[in-house]
Amino acid sequence: MCLILKMEIENLNRELAAAGAHNNYQYLGQKLTPLEALVNGPFSAKPYVNILVKYLSRVAVKNKDMIIRALSEKGLYTATKPLLDLFDDPQMTELQLWTVGNALHVLDDTSSYEKIIHLT
Repeated sequence: MCLILKMEIENLNRELAAAGAHNNYQYLGQKLTPLEALVNGPFSAKPYVNILVKYLSRVAVKNKDMIIRALSEKGLYTATKPLLDLFDDPQMTELQLWTVGNALHVLDDTSSYEKIIHLT
């Protein structure tokens, strides 16, 4: 992994930890990063949605998946527009766009329905 790309993920995890995200959570015997804990643990991303959205536009396409999955929580409407914007990114893969679609489904932001309909 390119050093700059790795640094962005490390910066994200540092910022999440500084904001209070779980930094010592273990899952199946493995210590998880704060981002991994938000995706795989029983924790809400609500307190960290602004941080996650900020890094969604900063990280390389191949590193967006975990952020998208962390944002897959009902009511995180701040994430709706940045997630919808990913459909305009030609570097996003079809599989990643399925992940975005799932996140939008979970968010269930009624203000996004018209835009979603026009994506099909």
